[in-house]
Amino acid sequence: IITDTQLVVLIGVLLLIDITFLTSWQIIDPPDIRIYNMSTIPKGENDIILPQIWVCHSGHNLYWLIGLYSGKAILLLAGLFLAWETRKIRYAALNDSQYMAMAVYNVVILSGIGVLTVSILTNNINAAYAIMSSLLILGSTVILCLVFIPKFIEFKRNDDPIHGDLRRPSSNLAVTQAASATNKAPSSNI
Repeated sequence: IITDTQLVVLIGVLLLIDITFLTSWQIIDPPDIRIYNMSTIPKGENDIILPQIWVCHSGHNLYWLIGLYSGKAILLLAGLFLAWETRKIRYAALNDSQYMAMAVYNVVILSGIGVLTVSILTNNINAAYAIMSSLLILGSTVILCLVFIPKFIEFKRNDDPIHGDLRRPSSNLAVTQAASATNKAPSSNI
């Protein structure tokens, strides 16, 4: 079982790896701005519009991106493995593991589509932006729905297998007092 402290340390280590990677990229091969002029659009008799695309690029940009994408792919594959291994758990305290697995599958699929989109549509910046924005909104919405809608449904059913229905106090005071006295009574069968 992983404690909260171990989980915070694990997230801190992953964050430190990202900070180290991005800092070394900035120091070793700092990116600069490249301006690409697109075809001109005439506007009126004497005016033209010159669309430009500004792109951050470094000397070994491909290698840095391969390293960054590889690290994130390893994390996604680890999450995919854990989601696959816990997909059939029927333990009441972990009843949302199937929904978490579906959320991880969602992230893997949408991340793959996003990386391919950015790689293919480098010159069509508007289409790439629209597709990436749509993927981010869709992914976030699906993850939130997968995580929270089952909890709301369970809450509406009053069916908490671990704690019982703690939302509403019992209308019968004697039953409530007897239940609390039973829980506090010392055991005489020791």
